[in-house]
Amino acid sequence: MIIFHALVSCQGVPVVLPYSSPTPTPDGWDLFNSTLVQHGPAALLGEPYVYSLSLTASIDEAVATIKRAVATSIDRFVPADMTIASVDRRLMGILDVDWERVARERQGGDVQPVLPSEGMMEECRRLSFCARRDAAPES
Repeated sequence: MIIFHALVSCQGVPVVLPYSSPTPTPDGWDLFNSTLVQHGPAALLGEPYVYSLSLTASIDEAVATIKRAVATSIDRFVPADMTIASVDRRLMGILDVDWERVARERQGGDVQPVLPSEGMMEECRRLSFCARRDAAPES
């Protein structure tokens, strides 16, 4: 659902999310409880991007919410933390770490690197994610 919501909002389409908690945006960690809300963090955006609908709503309330969402024009919307630049920055914060050094420091000694399984590498190549890494160096 996270991907679906990001996809539709970045295309300028509002989304209707169901909830079963007393409010569409419960407090604390309940905001992430999928038994209470379908996507609590997205629900925080509110209208006109996200319309919340209680699972106990009547048919008339559901129809009215959907009609309101359809009738409200919105521009494309990508939250700041979901932009390519932001995701890239966070990803590089994970990849740009000498994890072997971190493991040695935590374990106080030699650490054997864990290599990906051949099956994982085959899937990576099949999906063309590893093409750059596997390519022969240019001369």
